[in-house]
Amino acid sequence: MATTAQHPDPLACSSPRAVLIDALAYIGDNPNSTAPENFTSDMKHIQVSICTEYPPAPSRLFVHCPNLGTDVFFENPHIICTADGFLLLRIQICGPAVTYPRDKGDYFIYRPGCPSLQLIPKPPLFHDDQVGLLPRGELFTIAALSLSIEGFTLHLFHSEFGVWTVFNKVPVVTVERQFPFKLPRNAVRLNEHMTTTVITLGGKNGTMGWVDLWSGILLCDVLTVSPTLRDVPLPLPQSFVKRGKQIDGCPKPLRGIAVVQGCIKLVKLDIYGEMLPMHDPETGHINFRIDDWELIQYTRSSAEAEVSCEDWKL
Repeated sequence: MATTAQHPDPLACSSPRAVLIDALAYIGDNPNSTAPENFTSDMKHIQVSICTEYPPAPSRLFVHCPNLGTDVFFENPHIICTADGFLLLRIQICGPAVTYPRDKGDYFIYRPGCPSLQLIPKPPLFHDDQVGLLPRGELFTIAALSLSIEGFTLHLFHSEFGVWTVFNKVPVVTVERQFPFKLPRNAVRLNEHMTTTVITLGGKNGTMGWVDLWSGILLCDVLTVSPTLRDVPLPLPQSFVKRGKQIDGCPKPLRGIAVVQGCIKLVKLDIYGEMLPMHDPETGHINFRIDDWELIQYTRSSAEAEVSCEDWKL
């Protein structure tokens, strides 16, 4: 359920040039800031603001309904993604009596620098992990890539047009990915694509990447007339290559990816140990013994077109 948070007074001095945003958004008023206002799709009044802190302390985002109580929030607001001063938010307001809302709420673009808050028209249904944001000066594009039995579907919202555009059955134009050996049954997950995060590379064609942190990146030029997908495999997990460990579960605790100064950087954590027979007596969770761990960073140019998992550089 939704929770509220107390927040400190904003800094009396000037704001920092860059901040770290807390991944969690909070419900509450931040009266000492300039909070842009808008209305939800069902005309509920909301305000959004950021309580700014100097890094490494996180700056926190607050959402407030001036004329309503905190119980109107079905859950805490979600910060879907951020890019160059743009924040894509999902806010779900439906009242305390609703146990299962009809949709995922409203999407807003929040710009704390201006400040401004823009309601986005109701989009098609997709998962939060499938959505990315492409800033274009004062304009922006929201892009989501979903997968069904019919193939990939690309949903685009260009701010200058104000409507969603849908491309069905978007083709993957690169050759089928090649692995250095035949994949055993415990690694078939590498032949699937389940998006875990979205990266923005930019450029004149507006390149974005839908990343499955286990298997690879699907690159797409979202500003072109007929978007297509290009597959870029990720390096294989060392725990699988060296010890044949099964590849499954969520990769986010073990892998992360970002675009830094024109390069794609992948950081992965390999943990060596074993699962113990007894559960943790305090938490009830599965117990592990950690014998060793290894942190590895791979890099490749965002402009490279090769599709081999061996093209990444340590």
